[in-house]
Amino acid sequence: MACLKGLNWLNDEVMNIYMGLLLDRDAERRRAGLVPTCHFFNSFFVNKLYKDAHAYSYKAVQRWTLPKKLNLQNQARALFTPFSILDVERVIVPVHLGNHWTCALIDLVAQEIVYFDSLGGREDKILRALRSYIADEYRDKRNAEVDTSEWPIRYPRDVPLQQNGCDCGVFALQFAEHLSRGAPMDFSQLDMPFFRAKIAADIMTGRIA
Repeated sequence: MACLKGLNWLNDEVMNIYMGLLLDRDAERRRAGLVPTCHFFNSFFVNKLYKDAHAYSYKAVQRWTLPKKLNLQNQARALFTPFSILDVERVIVPVHLGNHWTCALIDLVAQEIVYFDSLGGREDKILRALRSYIADEYRDKRNAEVDTSEWPIRYPRDVPLQQNGCDCGVFALQFAEHLSRGAPMDFSQLDMPFFRAKIAADIMTGRIA
């Protein structure tokens, strides 16, 4: 929690606690009939899928979305039975690039991969890995062949950008939070002190207000 103070970098622990709170809120939103429906991976997903072996490996994350695993995350308590991440509209993925946090969106409705980087960067290899992951997930969980190779990879031009070297984690969490509600990215660097305080308060209460 100390990393939320001042201009400290956010660590895996804070990022993943908050992603867990987004999972919990999404289950509540689904019960209320709100959209979009979402699934959120933690910060280790991309490393297992691609970066640890410096190559794509579906096998490394194949079990992450088994119904038993998802049930432990409150996901299967929503309206889908049996639940699969392929039933949601959006899969939101935090991406850790060593000393920088970003956020990727797998949009299963629009059939595209969208990348949000507060420094304006691009990560084509990781995003292509996410695209391949969805095809493999359909093959493994649905016994279906879905060609995702033509799904576009998009880098929005109007992504809010950070003005320092410290707030990338806060930006990444806000990208995830706003995407989960279908809200416009109408925040800026000036809002980061507020969001740091709000993230800390949400973690303390165990619920996103």
